[in-house]
Amino acid sequence: MQKLLRYIIPLILTLAACTKNFTETNTDPNQFGKSTPEALLAGAIKRTGDMMGIANTNYHWTYSHLSL
Repeated sequence: MQKLLRYIIPLILTLAACTKNFTETNTDPNQFGKSTPEALLAGAIKRTGDMMGIANTNYHWTYSHLSL
């Protein structure tokens, strides 16, 4: 009987803890909502350009002393 209670009581507590509106209750009000791909594209293009510019600058800076 005790072995049965060891499994049944945690199962009952687990099932009682679940609710249907779990996501509505546990949402962060300070977090942004959904974003569109159009809103993310401009930042992604800028960041890609910045990274390519840094890579080119580092490459040319490293080999610029060889031309002297």
